[in-house]
Amino acid sequence: MTELDRRVLSAVDHVQKAALELIAAMRNVLDVAEDVVADPAALHTLVQGAVIAAKTATETVAGAATVATAAAADRVERIRVD
Repeated sequence: MTELDRRVLSAVDHVQKAALELIAAMRNVLDVAEDVVADPAALHTLVQGAVIAAKTATETVAGAATVATAAAADRVERIRVD
């Protein structure tokens, strides 16, 4: 077996493991979907959590942008030339 053959077999092994992980993840997604269909209150909880996460992320990014802008403004010296 050549080095190329070993690398190809290794690549196939990695892809196979990744595919199995993806299948397991999709099973979990389907389980959640089934729970949501069976209990609409679960959908409300899921959406509420997503909204809170999105709001937190937005506030964090906005806060970081404000701090970065203020820091940049503090380093700039403006000199008027008449």
